[in-house]
Amino acid sequence: MHSEMTWRAGEVSLAIQAAPSRDGFQQVVISATREGFSAVRDSWLDAGDLERFADEVDRMWQDLAGTAELNGDYRVDFSVKLAMSSGGHVDIEIEINQPWASLRIEAETDQTYLPALRDGLLEIR
Repeated sequence: MHSEMTWRAGEVSLAIQAAPSRDGFQQVVISATREGFSAVRDSWLDAGDLERFADEVDRMWQDLAGTAELNGDYRVDFSVKLAMSSGGHVDIEIEINQPWASLRIEAETDQTYLPALRDGLLEIR
């Protein structure tokens, strides 16, 4: 059984579909969309990576400081990076590398979108 979450922050949408972890690994399908551009990639995570990312997002929300990062297999398939900047703004950087093309999204949102991401990640871990 797969579980799925979608996070929307302004014009950016990030979706993650996750299979239950087995043997210390978890298969995921990640997709990102912004202004009509989108990419999808399947990858593998270490078991616990989604929970760790959710914890980092939660710390950003609580402290209004810090970063959170999630990377696909070998840090090649995809990366999702969030960094708190001044005034409660969050810099979003998503990169999805497909065998034939790559999509890189850079955007900014505010901290009020972080709890929804944390909650979605905790539901699918």
